[in-house]
Amino acid sequence: MLGAKSKLSLAKQGLILVSMMIGIELMFVGILFLQVLQTEREVEREKDLKAIAVEIQHLGRALIESKNELRNYVATRKDDYWRQYLTLSTDLHSTVSDLKRSLEPYKTAKELIAQIDSEARFCSDWMNGAKSKIDGMDTQASLALLNSPTEPVVLAYHRLVEKILLLGQDMEKRLAASPEEQRKIREIIRSLLIVGLIVNVGFAAVLQLFFARGITSRLTVMVDNTNRLKRGQPLNPKIAGADEIAMLDQSFHQMSDELAEAQRARQAFVAMISHDLRSPLTTVQAFLYMLGNGVLGDVSQPIVDRSSKVEMSVTRLIRLINDLLDLEKLEAGKMALDRRQVDVFELVDKAIEAVAADAAQNAVNIQKSGAAMSVLADPDRLVQVLVNLLSNACKFSPNKGLVTVEVERKPGSSDVEFRVSDQGPGIAKRHQDLIFERYRQVSVEDATKRGGTGLGLPICKLIVEQHGGRIGVTSEEGKGACFWFVLTGASALPASVDP
Repeated sequence: MLGAKSKLSLAKQGLILVSMMIGIELMFVGILFLQVLQTEREVEREKDLKAIAVEIQHLGRALIESKNELRNYVATRKDDYWRQYLTLSTDLHSTVSDLKRSLEPYKTAKELIAQIDSEARFCSDWMNGAKSKIDGMDTQASLALLNSPTEPVVLAYHRLVEKILLLGQDMEKRLAASPEEQRKIREIIRSLLIVGLIVNVGFAAVLQLFFARGITSRLTVMVDNTNRLKRGQPLNPKIAGADEIAMLDQSFHQMSDELAEAQRARQAFVAMISHDLRSPLTTVQAFLYMLGNGVLGDVSQPIVDRSSKVEMSVTRLIRLINDLLDLEKLEAGKMALDRRQVDVFELVDKAIEAVAADAAQNAVNIQKSGAAMSVLADPDRLVQVLVNLLSNACKFSPNKGLVTVEVERKPGSSDVEFRVSDQGPGIAKRHQDLIFERYRQVSVEDATKRGGTGLGLPICKLIVEQHGGRIGVTSEEGKGACFWFVLTGASALPASVDP
């Protein structure tokens, strides 16, 4: 019913498992609750037994004191002793009545208290009936009557004392057994807790097994598929089942097929651009250059001006095509890096020389600073990154602005950081994470007036990442921008020459 090939949704499978666990938990909770109730009843019973024992002791004292008061009356004939006897006798009967109600659950004790009640009433009735007789007798005769071993009231009194003692002994046995009963209940509760723990651990193991086989293992397959898709490798076979994970895997395979188709279409488009557009545009660019420079003969100045503008547009198109081709190669991993040890200032000087025209156009001054060192990198690609960053800095700098290129080793590591800073308008926080995406520019003006394609920074990002580094920007609106990239780890080595 449950498992990797189940037709139930994950929500229903989870509900079944949770319901089973809750059912087991409720069963154990119910059993423990009953045991706790029994423990509470046993504690309450022990409390009642202690109260009964106190009442029995009170009963015994009342019996002894009433007999003493009766002897005092017989010896002195004082009414105070008789009234005290009657009060104690009444208290004795009241205590017996209370004990009869309290001892109702206990069969043996119930029988004893019934006999005690009968004997006590007999003694009371005899004394009440014999009072006038005793009053007519002398003291010695009265005392002899009360002490006669054959007198029924004396025999009843002895039986009464004996039964009260037996009742007290019965309560003592019950009190002595109560802690043992509580101990047994505690043992039962402890055993139930151990069994419950074992069952819970076992059920948790089964649950873990279910998730490992039915969910975790399949999610692992999907994670592996994402890595395979990233590396361009074939995906694992489709996951069996009809739950959400299986449906998600099917959608992932469908998406992979669509991406592969889109990749093939993009490659075909790039190939078309490379062969069918770049070559003709290069020819047109050469023709316009020769036309504008008089190689094809003298032409009027309006034609020269017009051809110069058209040449700039053609150049921009060629640059866009080259950027697209570079981006395609980088993303496909087909652009191999020619890594070697290079002096960082040689790279910076080549990049500054490449953007000299852009800098002169805006009268921008470019300065370099930092420590001399060498890095293990592809010099052409690293110069491409620096040229792109410097070109952007020159475009966005104000007239006669300053652009700085700084190179320094990160403190406590062998990482080398390159920084290109300008005094331009800066980049808003909301745009800083987007400008490294394809075709993303801060404003439309960047593309129309400054000739941007929106591909330069994404290419820089791919080149730096292919070197194992990272790239970013730090900026505030109105305070310029600082683009930086870091070549990480052992790619930075000490320079062998002075700057």
